[in-house]
Amino acid sequence: MSTSETRIRTDIQALRGLAVLLVLLYHVRIASAHAGYLGVDVFFVISGFLLTSLIGSAIRGQRFSWSEFYVRRAKRLLPAAYTTILITAAVAPLFLGRDELRDLAKQIVGAVTFTANIVLWRQTGYFEGAGDLKPLLHMWSLAVEEQFYFLLPIAMMFIKPSRWIGVALGVAVASFTLYVVGMQWQPSAAFYLLPSRAWELLIGSLAALWAATESTSLAPLFRRLFWPSLILLLVVPFLEIESSHAVLGALGVCLATAVIILRQSPTLNESVPARALSKIGDWSYSLYLVHWPVVSFLNSAWSGASSEPPSSVRVLVVVICLGLAWLLHHFVENPFRWRTVAPSRTLLMRVTSVSALLCAIVPITLTLSPERGDYANARRFNYGMSKACDFYDRFAVRSECRSTAAPKLLVWGDSFGMHLVPGLLPGLQTVGLLQATQSKCAPFAGIAPHKVAGPIDYERPWGERCIEFNRSVINYLRETPSIETVVLSSSLTVYFDSSHFEYLLQDGDSIALAPVQTDVVLARLRETVAELRTMGKRVIFVAPPPYSGYDIGLCIQREQTGKISFGRPTGCVVDRADYEFKRARILKFLDRVPIEADVPVIRFEPWLCGVTTCATSVAGTTLYRDHGHFSYEGSRVLAERMHLAQLLERDAR
Repeated sequence: MSTSETRIRTDIQALRGLAVLLVLLYHVRIASAHAGYLGVDVFFVISGFLLTSLIGSAIRGQRFSWSEFYVRRAKRLLPAAYTTILITAAVAPLFLGRDELRDLAKQIVGAVTFTANIVLWRQTGYFEGAGDLKPLLHMWSLAVEEQFYFLLPIAMMFIKPSRWIGVALGVAVASFTLYVVGMQWQPSAAFYLLPSRAWELLIGSLAALWAATESTSLAPLFRRLFWPSLILLLVVPFLEIESSHAVLGALGVCLATAVIILRQSPTLNESVPARALSKIGDWSYSLYLVHWPVVSFLNSAWSGASSEPPSSVRVLVVVICLGLAWLLHHFVENPFRWRTVAPSRTLLMRVTSVSALLCAIVPITLTLSPERGDYANARRFNYGMSKACDFYDRFAVRSECRSTAAPKLLVWGDSFGMHLVPGLLPGLQTVGLLQATQSKCAPFAGIAPHKVAGPIDYERPWGERCIEFNRSVINYLRETPSIETVVLSSSLTVYFDSSHFEYLLQDGDSIALAPVQTDVVLARLRETVAELRTMGKRVIFVAPPPYSGYDIGLCIQREQTGKISFGRPTGCVVDRADYEFKRARILKFLDRVPIEADVPVIRFEPWLCGVTTCATSVAGTTLYRDHGHFSYEGSRVLAERMHLAQLLERDAR
């Protein structure tokens, strides 16, 4: 199969068009493309197929040239990518705050050095900046492909052609195994890094290597599998895939893509829908490049009370993305792609100079962008006493996490327990405070959330660590009579989100899955409190503050620094009706806790909410650092205003 034939195949271009539209619809959140992110997997298979076909054909014909190969790759990829990066960097200060610009500077270096996936992996985490606000987040997949492009020709040059299929199959199986294990234990690394994503590209490579044999033995099988594969590719991206089936979804999509490529269906090549998709596929690279910066800037600008823009705005974003992609394709990507350029030192120096400019001058310019106010400090992560108090698995007393040698009060909970600590410390100087907190892990014995669909965390290993952490806190309290009062606190959000989560429930030595139910959480809280009281501890629960989905800290920062914003509530307040509607299950649970679990609950509504809105600032101090966590200063100001430490001491029982 020649390279020219591969480039002009309507079916492959149609697959590209479908893949980029799936990704676009997923990111813009329209057309219910719940698993549209699988479009990236389609791209990986296509890339593996095309590159392996190109390199294999050249090696067999003894005409492979390293310099020619990489010059062609550079012409194909760099001009459009560098243009996107430059325009994104120029526009970013209008939308992003100082912290986000610093993250963008690192993303630019990663994109230019083909290490964007590593940079973005290092920028993941519960307390890191939201991925939706990273304008070059999508560069991770291009970095994976570029790393593959670097390694593939080296491997094919130094391995005998007769062994290509066997080696590719072995590496693909090893990579897939790493992906399966990694998605359970280190989902961020498994998602971003080449070793655990190479199997998708290698499925394309294996398809190319089989096609090059010109064997017809499997042709009948591909004919039978073609329509099921096409249906799978058109249906699966619109399903809400449970986490336990996510790996199977990716594997199915990759194999279906390979089958469609190998089938070379005349029907698909000649159909009107396929030809329409192939036209989009012709400029799919440009569309992929431009779509995410546009979506990311929309996410930054949208500070409304609603968690996402209305449908009309999202449709407009699709139109803008299509228009920008057409311009980038016709005026940058295509002219450079087909230009005749011979490998030379001059060309290398020019590419190196432009790359150095993007790696050095542009990031430095971004980080020096002026901004009124010290928002980086005001919105820094509120770990309580120390980052060391965000425990990983088991609790153990650390000097950074206690205010006196023998504290009498323990704060136990998730990040919403952490954010109480700065406000409590001044009022508990004589009592002393000990912090036992783990991000996302509510202080309920024997229960943890487990994702059904959603973000790449909350997998079973994390849930088991949460359960173990809570058990270790209980064991510590049993052995420490000096702790008299236990303050429980949690956001509770994921424990009541039945559309994305279920429970891991411990019963003796076994852990089983169970559906989300308020009564289950209440029963586990009741058991936890009963166990604490048998130790002679007084207990009290502090509810999460009012919040309704948008980033309050960012909204206030944008309002005060004049960033482009729309859909923002005046004053960045919380609409009380919206808050009570969105958090109805949590609020009903909190109403039941004092009665059915015999635990007093301290709530912030009496101090922050009027009839229609809830304040997000007090006496000129912004209370929130993000969507719902108090900032360090906000925690102190509000705790002092409501005498929180004294309330805990008075009401705990």
